[in-house]
Amino acid sequence: MATPAFAVRLDAALKVSPFISTEETRYYLNGVFIEANPEGGACCVATDGHRMGISYDADGFVDRSMIVRIPSIIKPEKGLFLKPWLVGMLTDGGNGYIAIVEGKKTEHREDDAQHAIARVEECALRIGRSFIDGNYPDWRRVVPEMKPTDTIRAFNRKYLTAFGDIICVTGADEMSPQIVQTDDKDFVGLLMPTRPDKRQLPDWVKPATAQKEAA
Repeated sequence: MATPAFAVRLDAALKVSPFISTEETRYYLNGVFIEANPEGGACCVATDGHRMGISYDADGFVDRSMIVRIPSIIKPEKGLFLKPWLVGMLTDGGNGYIAIVEGKKTEHREDDAQHAIARVEECALRIGRSFIDGNYPDWRRVVPEMKPTDTIRAFNRKYLTAFGDIICVTGADEMSPQIVQTDDKDFVGLLMPTRPDKRQLPDWVKPATAQKEAA
């Protein structure tokens, strides 16, 4: 008999999948970590040690945190009225599978995580051997606190990528022309930033220090 480990919106997991590590020695980073958020819902996290992606699904359900392989055959589905679900099921033998369950709303039932879990047997795509046995790092420890004194700079990605793979950006403030230096010592660029959207970190991604203070 299979029991549910989690159910999250598929796009929440796919948002962070570009940040999955391919390094075999740190195999536990070779998937998306799905865990319950203390404030409700679920978080999906992926990192390769150089960068990290974190997404939040307010409708997500997690009974057991899991590291999940995301096979390349799973693609984002656009234009759907209801977003599909990624459901993880555990079997008695300790193995399990993931399933892609379409979003569905009826006159008597909302499109929620429990409804998706109830329809796992109906779905067309189920993939076994999708869980990675390992301990995922405490990702909140590396999330810095945002302070009012922080300088925020925003750039148009189209313009920024033209400078190359490795860049260093220096400027007096967030709206002044920025000096761009690359690994080419015979090149210096200038780039005008865009107006930053100053915002605070959402509650669901509070750094570990902030969570301790709240407790």
